[in-house]
Amino acid sequence: MGGKAIKSPFDVTIYKERRAAILQEMPKNSALLLFAASEKTRNSHTHFRYRQTSDLLYLTGLQEPGSALLLCKHAIKKSSHVFVREKNPAMEQWDGRRLGVKSAARFLGVTESIPIKALEKSLPQLLDGTEFLYFDFGKNHGNDRIVSRVLSSMRSREKRGVVSPTHIVDPRTVIHAQRQIKSSAEIRKMSESAKVAAKAHAIAMSMVEPGMFEYELQAGIEFVFAQSGAAAPAYTSIVGGGANATILHYIENNCKLKNGELVLIDAGCELDGYASDITRTFPVNGKFTPPQKDMYQAVLAAQQASFNQIKVGATLEDVHQAAIRSLCESLIEMGIVKGSVDEAIEKKKYSPYYMHGTSHWLGMDVHDVGPYRVNKTPTKLEAGMVFTVEPGLYFQASQKDVPRELRDHGIRIEDDIVVQKRGYKILTEDAPKTVKEIEAQCRKRPKWN
Repeated sequence: MGGKAIKSPFDVTIYKERRAAILQEMPKNSALLLFAASEKTRNSHTHFRYRQTSDLLYLTGLQEPGSALLLCKHAIKKSSHVFVREKNPAMEQWDGRRLGVKSAARFLGVTESIPIKALEKSLPQLLDGTEFLYFDFGKNHGNDRIVSRVLSSMRSREKRGVVSPTHIVDPRTVIHAQRQIKSSAEIRKMSESAKVAAKAHAIAMSMVEPGMFEYELQAGIEFVFAQSGAAAPAYTSIVGGGANATILHYIENNCKLKNGELVLIDAGCELDGYASDITRTFPVNGKFTPPQKDMYQAVLAAQQASFNQIKVGATLEDVHQAAIRSLCESLIEMGIVKGSVDEAIEKKKYSPYYMHGTSHWLGMDVHDVGPYRVNKTPTKLEAGMVFTVEPGLYFQASQKDVPRELRDHGIRIEDDIVVQKRGYKILTEDAPKTVKEIEAQCRKRPKWN
């Protein structure tokens, strides 16, 4: 098992500001308790690479398992307490460095650091006088049992003056609204992640040739991620050639790429805890056929129609409906769908060829936090929100209304967008996207540096 580097993506002052903003939203006599993610066993005595829960990472920058954060807002003071594993040279020799109790308070900028083994003993005193406890019951049964025992212990001593929490509140109600609006520092980090992913997609285009396997392109893309300092792919990379591109979450990536096919790559990286998410589709032999080009232009036009809707006050539903209308226009023009555009939309005639949403929130998670609707009303876009725009068309072999030369073809085009006070910015604009750009990139040799 390798060592774990002790570092944080941002300066400690940023985490202090985030915690202060969360405490500001919490009522008096409240506390928020977050536990670290558990290590996940891969098989036998090996683990998957550790990934902290996004909420705890957002508020502390702490990358270690076996830790927890408690924020307290009592009537006269606010405090922050981190629980971490103690230093253990023997265990660190095997599993990597630990921050340790003595260093944690200063390194993380919290009021106090406490050994994680003392968590259950310490919580009753720290929570005494708390009315509202923000804790995510039901997420981890082990953590649930700890909190249940603490609350039971406190309630048994109420006659002796102990005041225990009477309301359990979902912590997402105070954390996720803040996480949904990205700060300038977060947007810079996401822009870095997007640039790395865009470079990787460009290199895949310059690598591709008939006879390669999908996993070879995956290896090239993920090499660029690692070479650029990304911890890992932000999600399992999708590399689908030919009919595999019509499978939305295809991840086997084990087939040979054939001359005349298109290959769809949906891949992004996680850089310092922030995800990018890009999809590009391009010809295996470097040249679109005329029907492939028409299909590609239809998807590209739908994406541009979606872009035209992006502004403060608009909604992701507006973005989605613009893509649907544009795709319906193209499907009718291609002779695949019959009738008017309005009829095609009303009767969802497009759905056999476009069956997914156009956007999702993006941030620390590739499908990031934030509601899409509040009281059944679509969430309005605000400056600092980041999301994807990813229309597509997917034609199956069994769809006889589709021209024969386009059956078993899937095309998706995806970019990452940040809403600005005026308009928007495409974070992933470095990834070649037009037919001309893609064909030119396919003629180049890979440049790894």
